[in-house]
Amino acid sequence: MSNNQVVNVKTTFHEQESPVPPNPAGDERIKIESYNTLNETTPLHYAIDTANLAVIRMLIIAGSKLDLIDSDGEAAAHYAIRESRTDALRLLLQSGANPNLANDDGESLLHFAASLGEENCCRLLVQAGANISCLDESGCTPLAEAKNNGHSQVVQFLRSCSQPQQQQQQQKDNACPYSSFQDIRYGNYTVSPVSISNKSCF
Repeated sequence: MSNNQVVNVKTTFHEQESPVPPNPAGDERIKIESYNTLNETTPLHYAIDTANLAVIRMLIIAGSKLDLIDSDGEAAAHYAIRESRTDALRLLLQSGANPNLANDDGESLLHFAASLGEENCCRLLVQAGANISCLDESGCTPLAEAKNNGHSQVVQFLRSCSQPQQQQQQQKDNACPYSSFQDIRYGNYTVSPVSISNKSCF
């Protein structure tokens, strides 16, 4: 889409409820709530779709809501994932987009990226705090989605992410409940509890 093309959208401008620092040009930032009445897409959706990072940055600075969804239940991040636009997805996540955003079926952004085999997008989402163990309404994890769709690279990546979490949980489960006790003094003697597994506890 060229800069001269006009996108058929309805745009409403509202004043900020609280003061916002001016942008480098000295103009007051404004909060934008925009949508296309046909499919409820916003200018941010269009900017992602056309890979226009300059416009994406401008819209974010202007106050666009990053997690607004269209009539299909997709936010701007979905558009970035579908089109493999990792730069756009990174910018959205760094600007506060919800990495755990889910649709009505419980499908998260990570489910979506995994089902499409978008490994780099999966990496960005996990780095931003996406839950790799979340379940959709069918009881599937993002790992299961990747496996069901034959995306071996994504499967390998998500498995590598889940291993540290499983190890941490196992360590918590095996920690002796008495290992957190402080040193106990008996007369002239001091007893220091040693962290041991439950199997060794008494």
